[in-house]
Amino acid sequence: MNGNVFQTHAKRNKPGQFQDTITALKLLASTEFKKDPIHLEPLFKKLQKASAPLPIKPEVEEVMNQKTGARELKIDEVKMDIYRGCIKAYGTMEDRLASTTKTLYNIAWSQCSKLLRNKQKLGPNFDRIEDSGDVAGLLRAIRGISYKIDPNQYIYDALDKLQRQFFLYKQEGSDNALHLARYKDCVEVLENFGINMFTDECCIEYEREIRKKKGEKELSNEEYAKKVRARRHATCFLRRANPTIYGPLLRELRDSYLHKIGIFIMRWLPFIQNQIF
Repeated sequence: MNGNVFQTHAKRNKPGQFQDTITALKLLASTEFKKDPIHLEPLFKKLQKASAPLPIKPEVEEVMNQKTGARELKIDEVKMDIYRGCIKAYGTMEDRLASTTKTLYNIAWSQCSKLLRNKQKLGPNFDRIEDSGDVAGLLRAIRGISYKIDPNQYIYDALDKLQRQFFLYKQEGSDNALHLARYKDCVEVLENFGINMFTDECCIEYEREIRKKKGEKELSNEEYAKKVRARRHATCFLRRANPTIYGPLLRELRDSYLHKIGIFIMRWLPFIQNQIF
């Protein structure tokens, strides 16, 4: 795990520590359990239970009988043979996946700090999670604790620290998937405490004035808030990209706006919005 551990919020060494540890756990799983990476994707992407999909039986197809010329309903024998083979392998696959997730549960638990383990044991679902080896449930519980402000902390100091961490965050290296994961982690921490930094009233008013000037239909307050939130996120995500790599792109975006040429903005912002949401 290269020193990556799960910590309580107060003990986290850096923003994105939870996501970094999840990434390290995923890398370990892809190395140790090479037959299960596809089935484990829901676990690492959405902290949902890993599962093997039940094989789908081939559908009956209408074919023409070459001798009589009549239309008949048949199932393709080759597809049916493949289906039978998948059914036979399905039980073995589920058993292996259950063993894999149980092992991942033990690994994830071993990567929790002592304080984090003690806090988890006080949780209402801990006995069920432990008895079943529910690694998805364990990771969700870890995330909840790692995002939670300690009640002994002065809340105003803690919230200011969270906002400061968000504004100081910058992408390191060129891994855009990791950058996106860490950015989302920063946002989730803020929103977990009800900090709303992405629907500014001044931006909503700006969007309203733009639509009026263009003669476009007025939107509801919720629609304006959604539009502002998406654009704020896209802008924040770009501004936190590695300046060495993406500095020229940011300058080009700004220049295109100053010269009232929206081609780059129209091309990039919708793409980034779709990636974030």
